[in-house]
Amino acid sequence: MLTFEFWKSFLRTIQWGGAFLAVLLNSLLIILIVFRSPKHLGAYKYLMFYISIFEIAYSILDAIVEPNVFSHGPAFLVFRNFKHSYFGRNQGFYLIMMYCGSFGLSIALFGVHFIYRYSAVDCVFRKKYLEGRKMTVLFWMPVVYCVWWSMVVWVMFRSSGETDVLMSVPRNEQYVVYDLHFLILCHLLWYQVLSETDQVIGQVENVF
Repeated sequence: MLTFEFWKSFLRTIQWGGAFLAVLLNSLLIILIVFRSPKHLGAYKYLMFYISIFEIAYSILDAIVEPNVFSHGPAFLVFRNFKHSYFGRNQGFYLIMMYCGSFGLSIALFGVHFIYRYSAVDCVFRKKYLEGRKMTVLFWMPVVYCVWWSMVVWVMFRSSGETDVLMSVPRNEQYVVYDLHFLILCHLLWYQVLSETDQVIGQVENVF
Protein backbone atom coordinates (compact mmCIF):
# COMPACT_ATOMS: atom_id res chain seq x y z
CA MET A 1 0.00 0.00 0.00
CA LEU A 2 1.35 3.42 -0.96
CA THR A 3 1.84 5.65 2.06
CA PHE A 4 1.44 9.41 2.28
CA GLU A 5 5.15 9.81 2.99
CA PHE A 6 5.89 7.99 -0.26
CA TRP A 7 3.69 10.42 -2.18
CA LYS A 8 5.33 13.42 -0.51
CA SER A 9 8.75 12.10 -1.52
CA PHE A 10 7.49 11.24 -5.01
CA LEU A 11 6.00 14.71 -5.58
CA ARG A 12 9.18 16.38 -4.34
CA THR A 13 11.22 14.30 -6.77
CA ILE A 14 8.88 15.33 -9.59
CA GLN A 15 9.17 18.98 -8.54
CA TRP A 16 12.97 18.96 -8.49
CA GLY A 17 13.15 16.86 -11.65
CA GLY A 18 10.82 19.28 -13.44
CA ALA A 19 12.95 22.22 -12.30
CA PHE A 20 16.09 20.54 -13.61
CA LEU A 21 14.50 19.83 -16.99
CA ALA A 22 13.12 23.37 -17.20
CA VAL A 23 16.56 24.88 -16.57
CA LEU A 24 18.20 22.49 -19.03
CA LEU A 25 15.68 22.92 -21.87
CA ASN A 26 15.36 26.69 -21.49
CA SER A 27 19.15 27.03 -21.42
CA LEU A 28 19.26 25.06 -24.66
CA LEU A 29 16.55 27.32 -26.09
CA ILE A 30 18.54 30.43 -25.16
CA ILE A 31 21.59 29.04 -26.98
CA LEU A 32 19.47 28.38 -30.08
CA ILE A 33 17.91 31.85 -29.90
CA VAL A 34 21.29 33.58 -29.62
CA PHE A 35 23.24 31.55 -32.16
CA ARG A 36 20.70 29.95 -34.51
CA SER A 37 17.72 32.27 -34.80
CA PRO A 38 17.19 33.89 -38.24
CA LYS A 39 17.75 37.63 -38.47
CA HIS A 40 14.25 38.37 -39.75
CA LEU A 41 12.77 37.40 -36.34
CA GLY A 42 13.65 40.90 -35.17
CA ALA A 43 12.59 41.80 -31.61
CA TYR A 44 10.67 38.53 -31.24
CA LYS A 45 13.88 36.67 -30.43
CA TYR A 46 14.45 39.05 -27.53
CA LEU A 47 10.95 38.29 -26.28
CA MET A 48 11.66 34.55 -26.45
CA PHE A 49 14.96 35.12 -24.66
CA TYR A 50 13.13 37.14 -22.00
CA ILE A 51 10.54 34.40 -21.45
CA SER A 52 13.22 31.68 -21.24
CA ILE A 53 15.14 33.64 -18.59
CA PHE A 54 11.95 33.99 -16.54
CA GLU A 55 11.15 30.28 -16.88
CA ILE A 56 14.60 29.37 -15.57
CA ALA A 57 14.27 31.78 -12.62
CA TYR A 58 10.74 30.59 -11.83
CA SER A 59 11.77 26.91 -11.92
CA ILE A 60 14.63 27.53 -9.50
CA LEU A 61 12.39 29.62 -7.21
CA ASP A 62 9.66 26.96 -7.22
CA ALA A 63 12.18 24.26 -6.26
CA ILE A 64 13.54 26.40 -3.41
CA VAL A 65 10.17 27.57 -2.04
CA GLU A 66 8.40 24.19 -2.39
CA PRO A 67 5.01 25.91 -2.03
CA ASN A 68 1.78 24.20 -1.08
CA VAL A 69 -1.39 25.78 -2.40
CA PHE A 70 -4.92 25.07 -1.14
CA SER A 71 -8.15 26.76 -2.14
CA HIS A 72 -11.84 26.39 -1.41
CA GLY A 73 -14.41 28.90 -2.61
CA PRO A 74 -13.08 32.42 -1.99
CA ALA A 75 -10.37 31.25 0.45
CA PHE A 76 -6.86 30.80 -0.92
CA LEU A 77 -3.88 29.69 1.11
CA VAL A 78 -0.20 29.41 0.20
CA PHE A 79 2.29 27.97 2.68
CA ARG A 80 5.65 26.27 2.93
CA ASN A 81 6.93 23.94 5.62
CA PHE A 82 10.28 25.23 6.85
CA LYS A 83 10.77 22.67 9.63
CA HIS A 84 13.60 20.98 7.70
CA SER A 85 14.39 23.92 5.46
CA TYR A 86 17.49 26.10 5.30
CA PHE A 87 15.25 29.18 5.26
CA GLY A 88 13.43 30.22 8.44
CA ARG A 89 9.98 31.73 8.97
CA ASN A 90 10.86 35.34 8.10
CA GLN A 91 12.97 34.36 5.10
CA GLY A 92 10.18 32.02 4.03
CA PHE A 93 7.73 34.91 3.88
CA TYR A 94 9.90 36.76 1.37
CA LEU A 95 10.33 33.60 -0.68
CA ILE A 96 6.54 33.22 -0.86
CA MET A 97 6.24 36.92 -1.68
CA MET A 98 8.61 36.43 -4.62
CA TYR A 99 6.72 33.31 -5.67
CA CYS A 100 3.39 35.18 -5.71
CA GLY A 101 5.02 38.09 -7.55
CA SER A 102 6.27 35.71 -10.22
CA PHE A 103 2.67 34.62 -10.77
CA GLY A 104 1.78 38.20 -11.67
CA LEU A 105 4.78 38.33 -13.98
CA SER A 106 3.78 35.12 -15.75
CA ILE A 107 0.25 36.41 -16.40
CA ALA A 108 1.67 39.66 -17.76
CA LEU A 109 3.98 37.69 -20.06
CA PHE A 110 0.94 36.07 -21.69
CA GLY A 111 -0.45 39.54 -22.39
CA VAL A 112 2.87 40.83 -23.73
CA HIS A 113 3.21 37.82 -25.99
CA PHE A 114 -0.25 38.28 -27.50
CA ILE A 115 0.29 42.03 -27.95
CA TYR A 116 3.50 41.38 -29.84
CA ARG A 117 1.90 38.71 -32.02
CA TYR A 118 -0.96 41.09 -32.82
CA SER A 119 1.53 43.78 -33.81
CA ALA A 120 3.11 41.31 -36.24
CA VAL A 121 -0.11 41.20 -38.30
CA ASP A 122 -1.21 44.82 -37.80
CA CYS A 123 1.45 47.17 -39.15
CA VAL A 124 -0.50 50.29 -38.15
CA PHE A 125 -0.70 49.12 -34.53
CA ARG A 126 3.00 48.23 -34.50
CA LYS A 127 4.15 51.57 -35.90
CA LYS A 128 1.87 53.52 -33.56
CA TYR A 129 2.57 51.72 -30.28
CA LEU A 130 5.66 49.49 -30.61
CA GLU A 131 8.01 51.42 -32.83
CA GLY A 132 11.53 52.15 -31.57
CA ARG A 133 11.86 52.76 -27.85
CA LYS A 134 8.16 52.13 -27.28
CA MET A 135 9.01 48.43 -27.48
CA THR A 136 10.87 48.67 -24.15
CA VAL A 137 7.58 49.51 -22.40
CA LEU A 138 6.29 46.10 -23.47
CA PHE A 139 9.26 44.38 -21.84
CA TRP A 140 8.95 46.39 -18.62
CA MET A 141 5.26 45.61 -18.10
CA PRO A 142 5.79 42.10 -16.61
CA VAL A 143 8.42 43.46 -14.21
CA VAL A 144 6.00 46.16 -13.03
CA TYR A 145 3.31 43.53 -12.45
CA CYS A 146 5.78 41.36 -10.53
CA VAL A 147 6.71 44.24 -8.22
CA TRP A 148 3.04 45.20 -7.81
CA TRP A 149 1.93 41.68 -6.82
CA SER A 150 4.89 41.32 -4.46
CA MET A 151 4.11 44.63 -2.75
CA VAL A 152 0.43 43.70 -2.36
CA VAL A 153 1.42 40.44 -0.66
CA TRP A 154 4.01 42.19 1.49
CA VAL A 155 1.64 44.92 2.69
CA MET A 156 -1.74 43.16 2.81
CA PHE A 157 -1.20 39.45 3.33
CA ARG A 158 1.74 38.87 5.62
CA SER A 159 1.10 36.63 8.61
CA SER A 160 0.00 38.18 11.90
CA GLY A 161 -1.23 37.16 15.32
CA GLU A 162 -4.76 36.76 13.95
CA THR A 163 -3.71 34.44 11.15
CA ASP A 164 -1.59 32.42 13.61
CA VAL A 165 -4.66 31.93 15.81
CA LEU A 166 -6.75 30.95 12.80
CA MET A 167 -4.17 28.39 11.71
CA SER A 168 -3.71 26.95 15.22
CA VAL A 169 -6.64 24.57 14.99
CA PRO A 170 -7.74 23.49 18.49
CA ARG A 171 -8.92 20.06 17.33
CA ASN A 172 -5.38 19.11 16.29
CA GLU A 173 -3.02 19.85 19.15
CA GLN A 174 -0.07 18.26 17.40
CA TYR A 175 -0.34 20.72 14.55
CA VAL A 176 2.09 23.58 15.18
CA VAL A 177 1.60 26.73 13.15
CA TYR A 178 5.20 27.82 13.54
CA ASP A 179 6.35 24.89 11.41
CA LEU A 180 4.77 26.72 8.47
CA HIS A 181 4.99 30.07 6.86
CA PHE A 182 1.79 30.95 5.15
CA LEU A 183 -0.29 33.60 3.50
CA ILE A 184 -4.06 33.61 3.59
CA LEU A 185 -5.51 35.51 0.69
CA CYS A 186 -9.20 35.92 1.33
CA HIS A 187 -12.32 37.62 0.13
CA LEU A 188 -12.79 41.17 1.44
CA LEU A 189 -15.91 40.12 3.33
CA TRP A 190 -14.21 38.19 6.11
CA TYR A 191 -17.33 36.66 7.62
CA GLN A 192 -18.08 34.93 4.31
CA VAL A 193 -14.64 33.38 4.27
CA LEU A 194 -14.30 31.83 7.72
CA SER A 195 -16.21 28.64 6.89
CA GLU A 196 -14.34 28.29 3.59
CA THR A 197 -10.98 28.89 5.26
CA ASP A 198 -11.80 26.28 7.90
CA GLN A 199 -12.30 23.71 5.15
CA VAL A 200 -8.98 24.72 3.57
CA ILE A 201 -7.26 24.30 6.93
CA GLY A 202 -8.86 20.87 7.18
CA GLN A 203 -7.12 19.97 3.94
CA VAL A 204 -3.81 21.30 5.32
CA GLU A 205 -4.20 19.16 8.43
CA ASN A 206 -4.42 16.07 6.26
CA VAL A 207 -1.02 16.92 4.78
CA PHE A 208 0.61 16.77 8.19
